[in-house]
Parts: sequence; structure tokens; C-alpha cells
Amino acid sequence: MGNRPAFYLSKWYFDLISKEGKVFIGYSANLQWKSFTFSYSSFLIHSNGKTKSKVTWRNQPSPYIENNSIVWRSPNLNVETNWIAANNSVCKNLLSSDIGYINWDCICPKCEGIVKIENENIFGLGYVEHLEMTIMPWHLPFNELRWGRFISDNNYLVWIDWRGERNDKWIFSNNGQLNNCNITDEVVSSPDLTLQLTKVATLREGSLLSTAFNRTPKYFSIFPKHIFKSYECKWLSKGILTDNNCVEEGWSIHEVVRWK
Repeated sequence: MGNRPAFYLSKWYFDLISKEGKVFIGYSANLQWKSFTFSYSSFLIHSNGKTKSKVTWRNQPSPYIENNSIVWRSPNLNVETNWIAANNSVCKNLLSSDIGYINWDCICPKCEGIVKIENENIFGLGYVEHLEMTIMPWHLPFNELRWGRFISDNNYLVWIDWRGERNDKWIFSNNGQLNNCNITDEVVSSPDLTLQLTKVATLREGSLLSTAFNRTPKYFSIFPKHIFKSYECKWLSKGILTDNNCVEEGWSIHEVVRWK
């Protein structure tokens, strides 16, 4: 396998929206840098205009694939989840250079999920991806990221937009990768397809220190401070997909992240 990279991040992302519009978002990540190893797991639940979240920095069991489902359990968060794929996965090497790579595996662009959290069960359509990265975040060749996913009864869309020193855009749908993309916070489109997004709620907004990395352990002071001052805004939106004169409604979760 060769030498182990100095920096290695493995990050799982899960989300689910119930028919009533209740949102669950989960993260499970492991980071190795030099002689340090870090673990991170968290969840966010949004319902009736209120958002609650919980974070643990203790080592938790890694998500795993079993038959046609993905299982993630976090005893410290009191969360147990199961995701059953409804579509084939989408894998893409987003970046490969002499300083490292970013591999993106959208394991379930559309799936049926169940989340058992505390004394509650949440059912709905969801999404699962796994990212592997060996490039340090402060060396990335872009300083603005847009990401999102849309799921309806019959379709899905996933999009990634990098802006900065390097500008790249990707849109994936049931029909594969689309070309000539246009991506904003309100519209995602290609020549034969348009997704109009109407924001329903802001799920999370602020610096990473106040959102994703709230209650960061003291040993994170070894990282460049400006990374944690990055701005993140994550939305829940209603989406209307127009594809070859067919119109379908669904839910979307999308975000913008900016750093210096």
C-alpha cells in the first residue's frame, strides 16, 4: 500500500427527511494527522422550527455495509440507524494531485432510512455518502463549496460546486453525470433539467467553531485557527424538478461553506 499519508480523513454523512418534514443529519468521522488520531460523531434534528444537536469526540463504532444496507450506531449519541439503498452508488475521484486526493463515494444517493434516537423512530427518504481525503483542508485549491441533494419519489440529484483557485462543478442524477452545469443557492440546472429550490428553514449557520465543531477539544489547537472560522450555512428546501417536461416535487438539503 505504500507509506501512510500524513493526513487522512474518513467522513460519513447521513441524512433523512420524513414525510412531515422532520430532518435528521448525522456525521461519523475519523482523522489521522501525523501522530494524532481524532474521532467525531454528531447529529442534528430539525422539527417544527426548532433544531437540536449533539456531539461526541469519543471513539465510536464505524459505519458498515451489510448486504444492501448501511448501518451506523453511536452509543454515546444514543443513535441507531439503518439505510436501505434504492439506487446504485456514485463514485468519483474529485481531485488527485501530488499533495493528495479526494475520493467521494455517494453510497446511497437515494435510500429508505430509519433512525432510532432516544425514544423516537424517524422514517423517510434519505442519503448517505463517504468521503476520503488526504489533502489538508488549508491546502485545498478552492475556498467556497456548494453541495446539495434533492430526492423525490422517482428522482434524485446530487451536486458539488468548487470555487476559488480551482473551479469545478458536478451534477449527478438517475441518468448519470450531467454536463454544462449551473449551480446557485436557488437553482441547479443543466440543458435538459432544472431544479428550483425554495428555502423552508436554515438548519445551521455560523462559523465552524459555533456549528460543526462546537465544543472542540483543546488539542485541536494544533490546527490552523482560521480553518475553524470558516462560514457554513445549511438549508432545508422544497424542490421542484423539471426534467423533459415532467415536474416533480421533493425535499432538498444543501449548503454553502466559505473559508479564507
